[in-house]
Amino acid sequence: EIEPKDSDIIYYAKFDDTLMTLAYRFYDDISLWWIIARANEGFKGNTTLPINTKLIIPKEIGEILSELERLNSRVE
Repeated sequence: EIEPKDSDIIYYAKFDDTLMTLAYRFYDDISLWWIIARANEGFKGNTTLPINTKLIIPKEIGEILSELERLNSRVE
């Protein structure tokens, strides 16, 4: 679960936006699309987002990535 923070960016989807294009725009890494999906319930995959959909874009992703690494290291 990704908790909302005051530093999060509120973004309204534009024509042809996908979670991957937004991940590239905000994080310079399309593989981080899942962060935006997890911060916004109901979005999965690389489908085009409806125009004007309100999205929360976590700005501080260091803690999110650290938690992912911690969880993955427990699996090994």
